[in-house]
Amino acid sequence: MRYKRSVKLFFIIALLLILPLPAINSLHSFIMNGVFPQNKKEFFSSDVIESYKNYFMYINFHKSPKEKNVIVGKDDFLFLGNGHNRVLDETCGIFRPREDEILLLVSQIKHLQEWYEKRGIKFILSIAPNKHTLYREKLPDTFHYAGKTFLDDFVTLSVKSGIHILDLRNILLQKKTTAQDSFYFKTDTHWNTKGASIAFEETVNFLNATYLQNIEAPKYSLFHFRKHAGDLANFMKITELLGKSYEEDFTIVFEKPSFVCKGDLYLSTGEAKSCTTQPNPILNRTGAFYIVNADARNKYKVLFLSDSFGIAPSQLFNATFEKVWKWHYKDLFGMKLETFIATNQPDIVIYQVLERLVYDNRAFITSLPLAKEQTHEYSSQYSHEVLYVSSPVSP
Repeated sequence: MRYKRSVKLFFIIALLLILPLPAINSLHSFIMNGVFPQNKKEFFSSDVIESYKNYFMYINFHKSPKEKNVIVGKDDFLFLGNGHNRVLDETCGIFRPREDEILLLVSQIKHLQEWYEKRGIKFILSIAPNKHTLYREKLPDTFHYAGKTFLDDFVTLSVKSGIHILDLRNILLQKKTTAQDSFYFKTDTHWNTKGASIAFEETVNFLNATYLQNIEAPKYSLFHFRKHAGDLANFMKITELLGKSYEEDFTIVFEKPSFVCKGDLYLSTGEAKSCTTQPNPILNRTGAFYIVNADARNKYKVLFLSDSFGIAPSQLFNATFEKVWKWHYKDLFGMKLETFIATNQPDIVIYQVLERLVYDNRAFITSLPLAKEQTHEYSSQYSHEVLYVSSPVSP
């Protein structure tokens, strides 16, 4: 009898919670978008109530209900939580692989660099900083740490081994001289166009210094505009409530605007589809693309392997080089990479990798060329997972 009462009470409470949803969703949709919900799912969704609850916590208590995904820092800054590549543990120096584990990764990347250079291809590994690193002062006080991190160890050992590594952390920190220097979004994981443009210019400078080149970056200006909140706000379902002009970003305007021929690449094979002439586009992270710029002053062919941090600087690469292939490094590896290199023969290969993904065996490490089934195994002291790293092909 008591069980039946509990079930009945549960259904009464559930009904009382569900009944107001159509009215709440209708009012919210009409105020925000000027239209009423279009289907049953929108009428009975609880997202609106959840978004207002999260917004209330964010504005009044500076808290996130999903701290595994998002944490709230100072001045309303949002940061990825530890559920993403253990980024907070890395920031605080808790995630520290053993030196032999780091050396194994370094040796693989060194082999990768040699593999390219023996084919006459210039190679650099560019590290894009975590937002946590560049805006450490905006993190909650519980995450303050002044010691060395995994990436400090990795960069030191990479430089000693002769890897052409561009560590953008200190460069961007040195250029961030005032509180008004905005290189990353407050509510997004990514750098804005201003931060990306600095990273691009430093990449060109590094290429010139390392390989004694004279690559010229195009002349351009950055024009300020406002946009909606970013991916971290989406995690909290508060993007709409923050408004359409919450974030600051920049548009690139070139001194000499150019038209390029943009085409898609088949992800399965790397073969090129036909291209179409259009104004210099921003290349999205999904898929693989190529750009032909007949007016480029630098007659180089560049393979640009990046993650989502490769979106913002893509127009600058397009305007600088005669041909650019843009892939996510997780999509081009193994025999497909070997075939692609042999077929297209790029002059330069740039791996631009986000700081928190350098040690992620599902991302950057798997981009190494594979030809044999040989693997090395070692267990991570931190995660107790076995990491499989495939050997690059022998030259």
